[in-house]
Amino acid sequence: MTLRPMMFSLAGVALLLACPVFSQQPADPAVDPLPPGALVRFGTTRPILRTSPGVGLIAPKFSNFLAPTTKGGIKRYDLGTGRPLEKNGIVGPGQVIVSADGRRAAVAWTGGVNVFEVVTGKQVGGLKPPNGVIIEGIPGVALSADGRVLAFAGKGRDNRGAVVVVDVDRNEVLAVCATNLAAPVYVALSRDGKTLVSYGPPAPVPSATPAPKAKVPVEKAPADPDALRTAQVWDVASGRELFKARVIGIGGNVVTAALSPDASLLAVAAGDGPIEIFDVKTGKRLRTLLGRKSQGVRIAFSPDGKTIASIGLDNRIQRWQTDGTRIDITEPPPGLRVAEITGLEFADNDRVIASMTANQFAYAWDAPTGKLLSPPMDHAAAIRSIAFPAGGQDLFTSGADSRAFRWNLATGALGEEIAFRPARIPGQPSIRPIVHLSSDGTRAVRHKAPIADVFDVLTGDNLYVIPPPSSPPATVTFAASPDGMRLACLSQPAAGKRTGRCVIWDLATKKKVAELETPSVAAGATPDAVFAPDGSRVVLIAFADSPRGASVLTLVGYDLKTGKKLSVVEDFKAVGKISFAAANDTTVIAAATTGRMWTIDYVNGRIGADFNDPISKVKTPLNSPIVVSPDGKCFAVGVAVELLTSYGVRIYDMASKKPLHTFVGHRGPVSAIHFSPDGNAVASGAQDTSVILWDLSKLPKDR
Repeated sequence: MTLRPMMFSLAGVALLLACPVFSQQPADPAVDPLPPGALVRFGTTRPILRTSPGVGLIAPKFSNFLAPTTKGGIKRYDLGTGRPLEKNGIVGPGQVIVSADGRRAAVAWTGGVNVFEVVTGKQVGGLKPPNGVIIEGIPGVALSADGRVLAFAGKGRDNRGAVVVVDVDRNEVLAVCATNLAAPVYVALSRDGKTLVSYGPPAPVPSATPAPKAKVPVEKAPADPDALRTAQVWDVASGRELFKARVIGIGGNVVTAALSPDASLLAVAAGDGPIEIFDVKTGKRLRTLLGRKSQGVRIAFSPDGKTIASIGLDNRIQRWQTDGTRIDITEPPPGLRVAEITGLEFADNDRVIASMTANQFAYAWDAPTGKLLSPPMDHAAAIRSIAFPAGGQDLFTSGADSRAFRWNLATGALGEEIAFRPARIPGQPSIRPIVHLSSDGTRAVRHKAPIADVFDVLTGDNLYVIPPPSSPPATVTFAASPDGMRLACLSQPAAGKRTGRCVIWDLATKKKVAELETPSVAAGATPDAVFAPDGSRVVLIAFADSPRGASVLTLVGYDLKTGKKLSVVEDFKAVGKISFAAANDTTVIAAATTGRMWTIDYVNGRIGADFNDPISKVKTPLNSPIVVSPDGKCFAVGVAVELLTSYGVRIYDMASKKPLHTFVGHRGPVSAIHFSPDGNAVASGAQDTSVILWDLSKLPKDR
């Protein structure tokens, strides 16, 4: 990557902004006017879908979608912009299924299922399972084409899956089908609501990190040894099983099923390539459609029943005629995330639309065009770090989406993507790293326990790795100094088994600065470290077991020049998740999700008074970084202003512990904060993928 020379100073930003430069930003219907106090926005501020729920696209136009709310309701969004079309409701975990005619929607949420009219939002069914059936977690659901028949899954006898079919308008149970699978099970329903299919859970989403070993289930194994490899087909009127549809191939279980519009054909797949077609009337396998590797994660039939579409874990959509003739394979739009695909449905006999939610944003694309229907994004996840490189012409950002960008500091225009190239063993997959940038934009660090990779930002080259501490094998965490040029590698101690170590490295000299002993930690806790602004001191932090029974927050200060332990401080009042920052070479600021904010003197071992304006006055808990200004006279912290919908940055005076100003303009929690080198501006990055540069020049100068 080649960067242009950096020549402008940040002091000239305000002057440049007086000119009509904002027209240089790419046109986007979701771009908001700059909020009060903002100088520049980098990227687009997009509302997040909290918890990444499964959304439902609304037929027949498929230009809007519905997301579930925390109370089991629905909230409508514009697909093209990602913006909500109504104010009510806070998005929460769950899944929305919209009927084929677009008139009704079923919301599956934790422990329940509701049905709503799409246009009015009126609830038409809040359905409870019959005796003997329990809903645990988010159940599998399906609707008939007109939304009058609902099928949902629960747990019945012997921990086996049970499917309940209900007439929504009459609130009448039509059938209860006891499957031969252990719960949870999932369902597909014919358009007329007369035929039901039950099958196993969806295909797991691939991950770059190994999944934890699953605990041995306590449920009884299915009586049928082929149960996982079969889908059961039921007649709703009688509640009788018609036949079992068994998948072939190397896959473990049926992960998806779909019935043709006239319910004469059934398609099932294990998500490993082949798609099996059965005749519903006879229960016989008609043919096997050979798809590419990992095809069959979702399946859909066209309205005329002549075309079958399938999507794979790689987001490619493959289509066949129902007689087995291959039609085509559609490549997905570039840059799509890896996530669970929650929707695949035909808009007409030729066009099929896939959808998913990744990193709290909804995505949709179609075949055969491969066109992205949701808004294009630069960063597609929370901002991780911000850097002001020397010269004052650019701003760098890195995100949780493994992407890093250079932006024009004066205009907010996107310059280019920074491509980091981690070293890898031949044969390993090429994975873009998630990095943290140094404040001057010269170095980037990927924390991938037990090591840390260090990159040159200018070239993208992997320079070297930082090894774990020389203690016995243990969980390793990392913490960077405010300028990002010193790195603490902490191994987690285990009570009575090993001593944890903290090794401090200087990334510029590539030398070890110190090796310290970490404080003991309570079960489930991890140690942390905070550097003084100049990097000369470090505070090791952990929740440790206490003789009083509850864990106690313990801070141990060290002078890195002498290796001397400064003090040990214990705070028995500290609870919740806590963010820390060193205000100077004697004091740490702490802010907890409970709303408490206070200081700790790590040299003299004293706990300071709580701040005069606690964060608890804000409607939601804090979970934000704390960043101190270059002159040490103020600090910034992210806050929620309106309940889970509006977020910003609050500036505090260090001496008086009082707030100076709150800048509001984000649609997701603030995840990164960085002051400009001259302290006249502060940049905040959020889960809404944008970074906003705020003007501090008008704040009181005597702060």
